[in-house]
Amino acid sequence: VILKELCDRNGIECQYVEGCCNQEDYDKGYLTHAWNIVKINGNLLEYVSKSLKDDKDVVMEAVKYGDRAMWYASDRLKDDEDVVREAIKHGQDALLFANWRFRDNYDIVMEAVKNYGSAIRYADDKFKDDKEIVLEAVKHVQNCRFYGADFYVLNNVSDRLRDDEDIIKEALKYEKNHAMW
Repeated sequence: VILKELCDRNGIECQYVEGCCNQEDYDKGYLTHAWNIVKINGNLLEYVSKSLKDDKDVVMEAVKYGDRAMWYASDRLKDDEDVVREAIKHGQDALLFANWRFRDNYDIVMEAVKNYGSAIRYADDKFKDDKEIVLEAVKHVQNCRFYGADFYVLNNVSDRLRDDEDIIKEALKYEKNHAMW
């Protein structure tokens, strides 16, 4: 019923919505209705069945349209590198919801901060003291979608790098609010 109401509010044809979330209807091809739902807002993944939360295609689509979709994905897919890489392209909190092992993966963390500088707050502490990663985070803070993101970047790096001249210069170049730090 919740899905039907969500679809109705968003103008989606959904006569099969109530049934799109079980295996029998999935096998019949009604998955397309769930697909439409997550394309409205990937965070609506919360309302689909466990089997769809564990469907890689559905979750890959959901993370493109909802910055918190990873939160609702199955544990198996939170540990899937393809899903995590797609999620960090579209959501600044993706590392928060992904399996912990990705916070300790240099390539994943670097990709995450290049997309959203504030993602550094979810990285393993060793990356908060990695000058290359911190510089990328500072350069890409403007991609973040909340006020004060710059504060989160500098507040979540090591003391050593917080006082680093190159980091400070880069921060001032990209975000005037860094000067307030």
